[in-house]
Amino acid sequence: MRADVTIGHTGPLKGEGEALDWREAREEFEAVLSRWVFLDHASVCPLPKRTVRAIERYLAEVASSGVLHEKKTDPKVEEARGLSARLLGASPEEVAFVQNTTAGILIVANGLRWREGDNVVVARCEFPANIHPWRFLAERKGVEVRFVEGRPTPDAVKEAVDERTRLVSLSFVQYADGYRLDVEAVAEICRRVGALFLLDAIQGLGALRLNVKGSGVHFLSADGHKWLLGPEGAAVFYVSKEALEELDPVWCGWMSVEAPEEFERHDQPLKPSAKRFEPGTRNNAGIVGLGESMKLLLEVGMEEVERRVLYLTDLLVEGLKEKGHRVISPRGEREKSGIVSFVPQRADPRKVYKSLKALGVLVSLRGGAIRVSPHFYNSEEDIEALLDALERLRVSPPGP
Repeated sequence: MRADVTIGHTGPLKGEGEALDWREAREEFEAVLSRWVFLDHASVCPLPKRTVRAIERYLAEVASSGVLHEKKTDPKVEEARGLSARLLGASPEEVAFVQNTTAGILIVANGLRWREGDNVVVARCEFPANIHPWRFLAERKGVEVRFVEGRPTPDAVKEAVDERTRLVSLSFVQYADGYRLDVEAVAEICRRVGALFLLDAIQGLGALRLNVKGSGVHFLSADGHKWLLGPEGAAVFYVSKEALEELDPVWCGWMSVEAPEEFERHDQPLKPSAKRFEPGTRNNAGIVGLGESMKLLLEVGMEEVERRVLYLTDLLVEGLKEKGHRVISPRGEREKSGIVSFVPQRADPRKVYKSLKALGVLVSLRGGAIRVSPHFYNSEEDIEALLDALERLRVSPPGP
């Protein structure tokens, strides 16, 4: 089950000829890997050493300087904005930092100027962060919520939309089974009916390549604490230039305007960028940390990150099927992601989850299945350790 996979060159973040090998990057996660076989990035990620150091430096500057730290911090926040734009294939002017994925979804849900007869299309299998905002919107404003039953394939989405669909809101990757959305196909469906497209990208951004401009996405929201390898409470919110004026900044604060430090000037226009959705003081510590984590991903290169993530999940699926476990995650080339969910046929998944944790293997339990989510720095030995642990628990295939 071994293979040599080397992370390749990434360009501007490393000098010519320098490549960040995945084994080098693995050293960034020594704190968690010294204790666990960590295969749970779809939950809450461990932080790289460099990210912890960056946050510590920021906090030390605040402790010693108070407000004076802002002169050092603002450039770091803008650097993180630029790194976010690189990951997304966007411009920095289209990126705002918000509290979490839900906050970005709420900005869209409450900021669009809904009209009578409008509908929004979501999938029944979405994480609740992409369900409840639309449910309450329906109660408050009478917007029809249309649910795609099952996986949101392009055909299923096409069946759900019509000329009154104002917005389609779907996950890049489904949290329970790892189904990967055909973003380009859904964007084209939206274009044909004149609908806007919101992507909840928390389960894909940082593990899989994405180009929002090339894909036709209007809005995107993703917290940093999963595949982006960042801290909780610092999220990326993307608004395309074309859709900026479609949204009213419902949370309009003193930082939403062009010159926020001109305190007595009350007639200011909004900032002409996504920064208008940053209404007040930001989570600078989290943003600085997120920026450092994104540097790591870009030094490795997203093409290589994706290649290794999919390689490891293929390796895992092969091993699970050899032992007879039922893999419920799609594994088609355009549908697979960094999430592999499986059902141990002759054991209670809840007991298996607890037993794996007792053996030092961290995974998740979602929807009655074991969910495994390795990142690029995981090794073949990590996958083998999980498979060996399952054998130790005597989780065996069903009989004939």
